[in-house]
Amino acid sequence: MNSVLAAGALAMGAVLAMPASAQAAAEQFSFYTSDAKRGGYVSGTLVSGGSSWNKCSYAKIKNNSGSYVQDKARDGKAAVAWLVYTDCKSGAVKWRELGRASGYGKVDYLPGTPVYNAKKAKVAVCLSSKKNCRYSRY
Repeated sequence: MNSVLAAGALAMGAVLAMPASAQAAAEQFSFYTSDAKRGGYVSGTLVSGGSSWNKCSYAKIKNNSGSYVQDKARDGKAAVAWLVYTDCKSGAVKWRELGRASGYGKVDYLPGTPVYNAKKAKVAVCLSSKKNCRYSRY
């Protein structure tokens, strides 16, 4: 029993001794598109493996966070959620579609599939043609 407690204490000490830089960046988001009808809405949590958004690592929607995009207007345009990030190898800004809700009230849940070698990641919600976009941060 004592050896089990000692092993647990060592494990706890190892976890507590981890440097702060090992913590991942996380951001909760909840916002509408910029059009007058506020036709698209997105909500959830974005995480990165780096300690800041400016470091190259992975970026993804947090697993089991209930993240989603929703079509909020009867305007015939889909609401589309995007992961927008800078590719660390090429330096290019890339857009990866996360989800698309088409039809008033429709919801699409966002997957937790990571993008690797990314920095400055943010979530965008736009109307179907990448118009009226709004970003989780700039």
